[in-house]
Formats: sequence, C-alpha cells, structure tokens
Amino acid sequence: MTIKTNRNGLRKPRQPYVPRTSGFTNTGFTSLRSALLGATGLVEQEIQDTMVPVLMAEKALREGVATELQFQVLESTCLIMEHIEKSGIVRGLREHIASAQAALQAVTSRARSTGAWKPPALHYAELDAVHNVMDLHEFQLRQLSAGELSRIVQKLIATVQSSGGEVLRVPAEELAGLGLHAAT
Repeated sequence: MTIKTNRNGLRKPRQPYVPRTSGFTNTGFTSLRSALLGATGLVEQEIQDTMVPVLMAEKALREGVATELQFQVLESTCLIMEHIEKSGIVRGLREHIASAQAALQAVTSRARSTGAWKPPALHYAELDAVHNVMDLHEFQLRQLSAGELSRIVQKLIATVQSSGGEVLRVPAEELAGLGLHAAT
C-alpha cells in the first residue's frame, strides 16, 4: 500500500467532499430525463388533437365536400401509418393500409381528372377502406410512445424531402378547423 505524499514527505490533505447531483435537477444529467420523456405514451388529449383533423377530413371526404388540403391530411395519415408498420411497433395492418392507399389513389385520379381539384363521390369500398384505416390509426397511436411517433414523423419528412417532394406545414389551428371550412 502506498501513501501519497508531497515533496516534503508529508501526507497530502484530504480532498473535500462534494455531493453528487441527482439526474433530475436542471444542472444534472439530461440523458435519463430525455429517456423518460421519450418512453411516455401519448396522453388522451394528444391522441384527440392528432385525430380530430383526420376524422374531420375523413368526414368531409365521405360527404363529398373535401378540400385538397383535407385529402392531403388523409394521404399523410396513411404514410405515417405505413412507417409505423415498417418500424415494427404495431404490426399486422399492412393490408388495411394498402387498400386505403389504393382507394385514395383512385379518388385523387377522379378528383384531378379535369386538372383542378373537384371533390368526387366515393364508392362504398373506398369509403369503407378509408374509414377502417382511420380507426386503426387511433389504435396505432395508443400503442406508441411520444418519442417513437416523433422519430417516425421526422424520418418520413426526411424521406419525402430527400426524394424531391415538398412538406406542407399547416398550423394546428388551421388543421382543427378543416371540417368547418369545407362545409361553408
């Protein structure tokens, strides 16, 4: 055993005690805090805030008065669902998502057949596919954590931008009022 000494052969003084900070203080570690935040599930209000514009867009499409923005909300929802499926968090919805995307593709071809957007009438199979997939999206959201959803959406945005597509950012207030604007 060796004893630390200074140049004069005397023992070095003891280091003063410094208490450790816990991981939950403002100056402490942030990795634990960010891990906890990323692992929390979406609360009911967040799920409803996400689903209201989607359900209003689906209702407007069903009534035959959907705007092009409402249609894009439905297409974006299907893309998000597809990426959730690919991530492996919620599995088994691939066929439902594919049928809804095929229905939306048929609707968009009819709506843009004249060159400008004109809301088309939907066939029963298209209505059923879109309605089912929107119900399943709410189920998916209940299974995800906030961090997982954020990562999936950011990855989807990066994919769209890297392929030359445009990302349309619409304020939440405008999305929440989509159903009201379509009826007037």
